[in-house]
Amino acid sequence: MRKDITDEEIAKLYLFLDLAIKNLLYDMKCIYDGPIKIKDHYAHYIEGLLSKAREEMRKIKKEMYDRKIQVVHTGEDRMFSFYKFVLDREEYEKFYHKAVIKKNVEYIINRL
Repeated sequence: MRKDITDEEIAKLYLFLDLAIKNLLYDMKCIYDGPIKIKDHYAHYIEGLLSKAREEMRKIKKEMYDRKIQVVHTGEDRMFSFYKFVLDREEYEKFYHKAVIKKNVEYIINRL
């Protein structure tokens, strides 16, 4: 992990990568439970993405531990999700519009 990345950028990357992994796991469930006849090709592709995402998540979690960074989901309403960012000794609430979260998760998945 590059040292020039700020604590807040690492926290955001963790947040969106975590949601991307959850999204990929949901897609995998839909493939196996859905009406798709030939599942292996799609499942293999998503498993590859999950493997890359989990490897990147390991690196991010190590960096977060080293820098004492935490991200906690504190709630949501119809349009926003709320998160608490703990960066070293600093703590603040941040909220994201769900459409922005979706856009960032799509970007993370495409980047894998």
